[in-house]
Amino acid sequence: MNNIHNQPPKEDNKEGRKRNSLMNSPEEIIEWILRQIEENREKNATRLSEIENRQKRIRFIYEFINQKMLDLEDNIEDIINDLYYAEQERY
Repeated sequence: MNNIHNQPPKEDNKEGRKRNSLMNSPEEIIEWILRQIEENREKNATRLSEIENRQKRIRFIYEFINQKMLDLEDNIEDIINDLYYAEQERY
């Protein structure tokens, strides 16, 4: 580990050497590109799934809070009505 990023020297990193050197054939280049595309697809699918799960949780929380607010509004209206009718009965 000789460099500041705590990575092994390039001579120990086969993938890095292959990527940084001239590849022997167009087939190797295509294979490497396809491998990178597949890795990126997998990463993107994972990220998309995480985003969808977060959206579901946010939607659930929003709906829960919204329902609680509606319930609270109904309760306040009931209390106001009860107070109004109680006041009317006093007279």
